[in-house]
Amino acid sequence: MSNFPSFDPSIPVLTEVFQEPAAAAASAVDWEALERRLFEHLMENIHGQIESAVERAMQLAIGDIRNSVRGAVKEIIAQEISRLKSPTA
Repeated sequence: MSNFPSFDPSIPVLTEVFQEPAAAAASAVDWEALERRLFEHLMENIHGQIESAVERAMQLAIGDIRNSVRGAVKEIIAQEISRLKSPTA
């Protein structure tokens, strides 16, 4: 039915012809340089977001510390006033 000759094993198939160069090209990639460029690109893109997030976190922490210190100072002052007002002082 077919006019094509049967398969000739002496003729390489396409995957055999291109197999070695493809493997060589894949091993030629400098993965460390690619990783470094990707990291630098990501850092450039998200630097502002990181900076803003850190600034907000610092402001919240400063506010919490101030409130804690104020509360502690008020408590110490109240205790000292109470001690000075007591008749045994």
